[in-house]
Amino acid sequence: MGYERAMKLLRPTMLSGIPENSFDSESKCVVCRQHCGRPALLDLFSGAGGAAAGYRRAGFCVLGIDHKPQPRYVPHGGCRFVQADALEYVAEHGKEFDAIHASPPCQAYSVLRRANPEADYPDLIEPTRRTLEAVGTPWVIENVPGAPLRFTVVLCGSMFQLGSGARQLRRHRLFETSVLILQPSCLHRGEAIGVYGGGPVGRYTFENGAKRDYYHRRGGYQGRVDEKIEAMAITWMNAGELSQAIPPAYTYFIGCQLMVALGHEPRVWPQKEVPVPVLSPGGVPLPSSMRQEGC
Repeated sequence: MGYERAMKLLRPTMLSGIPENSFDSESKCVVCRQHCGRPALLDLFSGAGGAAAGYRRAGFCVLGIDHKPQPRYVPHGGCRFVQADALEYVAEHGKEFDAIHASPPCQAYSVLRRANPEADYPDLIEPTRRTLEAVGTPWVIENVPGAPLRFTVVLCGSMFQLGSGARQLRRHRLFETSVLILQPSCLHRGEAIGVYGGGPVGRYTFENGAKRDYYHRRGGYQGRVDEKIEAMAITWMNAGELSQAIPPAYTYFIGCQLMVALGHEPRVWPQKEVPVPVLSPGGVPLPSSMRQEGC
């Protein structure tokens, strides 16, 4: 499906009924403390801001919260960071925001946990969900496959043409939301590139890297840092931060639909930026040029 067709699907299904000048520019933004007119989003367990960058591009002003310092948190306008306990902060301030995103630690559910089975990892999904439901602000919870999320949307880098060279970024992530979110389909082609911490880089690291499928494809390739940066479309993080991040493309896709649910018009790229992935009816187009701008 071309960009023009995607826009025809997007406009009537997502943007119909949105009032003109729907941003409230009279009130000061809780994030930037200016009359920016953007809805405010709280980014919990933020890390270095992969999720925040996508939401910012969709039109949100984003405040990141993490218990660890994040000196490289999204070095672009429209994002700010506060070091604090995520659940304590949202319980006290959550109602001040228009929407909330949470990415609780994923290590308890990750398939890579088998490398350290005796480790004790926090399980914060249920406490996070209870807190967000109590606050009542529209919310999104993100985590890895295997996490106990409900009614999830699954996003994959192949949906957004992410990758490095001939290798695709897959990096499936689950999203549980309090609003309706549409999901495109995976477009797996060829070999995949891995973005995770530890182990050698620039080579096939696992046993299945020595094997090929019917189409002569291999798996288990651990990218070099430059390949990871290209695949994730994230330019400001170090290797450790990249391994914990989600691509901004995912939250741009989620964020556009969240903006509409809030009664705002999302930021949509001009028609000249092509190509876009094939999406489900009503899906949001994401130009591939997004990953060339260091989002």
